[in-house]
Amino acid sequence: MLVGDLCRRAITATLDPEIERPELRQFKCDPVAMILENRGKYIAACLTIVRAYILAGRPGLAPKLASFEGWSDNVRSALIWLGEADPVVSMEVARNEDPERVELSDMIAIWATEFRVGFSNRKTLAEVIETAEATSQTIDGIEPDNPELLAILQQVTKTRRGQQLNILVLAAFLKANKGKIVGNRRFANQFNPKGGSTWWIEEVVPRAGAAA
Repeated sequence: MLVGDLCRRAITATLDPEIERPELRQFKCDPVAMILENRGKYIAACLTIVRAYILAGRPGLAPKLASFEGWSDNVRSALIWLGEADPVVSMEVARNEDPERVELSDMIAIWATEFRVGFSNRKTLAEVIETAEATSQTIDGIEPDNPELLAILQQVTKTRRGQQLNILVLAAFLKANKGKIVGNRRFANQFNPKGGSTWWIEEVVPRAGAAA
């Protein structure tokens, strides 16, 4: 499982033999040995593709990929030129499946629903926890007033059901994720040296020309 910054540094591939026990699959030859025996031929074929793409003037150059511009311009773009799938698509899949990003996305969505968006809706963490832990007597017993907020705070603070939420762990989570944009929203805070710093969700307007 790829998490965090690793999602943009890796390309994933899936080998699907379409059988229940792939470890028992038998080959007529040894694929690894075959590649090693003809290593020069395969390398030459790869370099020929890149050279042909460069000589063609790099048509249909793919958008720049920060930190990997050379690879994107010469390898990724050449594959797309040949009619192959864009390998960067797998990065988006890994990003969408990143448990850390999913958790932050849920946190932002639930916080925004409960407290709304914007500086005017800032809250201290003590206020957030108080809201999350508020309960009411029902016919089924004592139930939380804000079950979704309580559940996500329990998740990010690794708190078991019935235990009090730890404000220090919650603060650490928010500090670690401050400024990370998910769905054009992010956490922001205002430091108070006397204690009681406040947090809120702010909207981020994409810059003109920036990728979505």
